Amino acid sequence: MPQPVGPTIREVLLTEIKAKDPQGRPTFPSLQQQPILDAVGRKLCANRDQNLEQAVLTQWHDLFRTGLLAWGLNLSNPNSPFFFT
Repeated sequence: MPQPVGPTIREVLLTEIKAKDPQGRPTFPSLQQQPILDAVGRKLCANRDQNLEQAVLTQWHDLFRTGLLAWGLNLSNPNSPFFFT
């Protein structure tokens, strides 16, 4: 079976999250959904392929489902668009 060329969708998502993670940098804003998805979309979905965009969203959801990410900033802001690792 041929291997995919380049990074997987999951790898691109995790790379963007790591690059934007404010941990240890208090002057940076918190992690938010839209900047991550926008960056991934620019890298992977330049031709606006709806199937690929839905694959990105599926992988995004999977990061929350498996517990790698969780929604919220704090108890006052427990929902999206904020999330943490």
